[in-house]
Amino acid sequence: MKKLITTTPYLIYNVSFPFFDTMPNNSISLISLNGIKDFEEKVGRKIEHQRFRENIYVDNIEPWTEFSWINNAIVIGDCLFKIIRKIPRCSATNLKPDSDLIDLNLPQKINR
Repeated sequence: MKKLITTTPYLIYNVSFPFFDTMPNNSISLISLNGIKDFEEKVGRKIEHQRFRENIYVDNIEPWTEFSWINNAIVIGDCLFKIIRKIPRCSATNLKPDSDLIDLNLPQKINR
């Protein structure tokens, strides 16, 4: 198995406000930070990574590499994860983080 990440991962856990964008499937989601940077270039504006509401953000890989992992398994720390599919984006991604301001139709931009 090829080791893709050389740094030690850390997980953020919030008992008071858990968030799973992939509910009700009891799954987690991940995205590459370089994919978000690539998306920013394509739409011509800064996009806060928090809008994507991922559970795992991967750095130092080529943009959109994670899509090639579908139907494969990856290891993060001591945990084995199976990558099963792309997830749809909901309208909550339109909200600017920490506000009630809708300033972008993110699902529409992604589909373009």
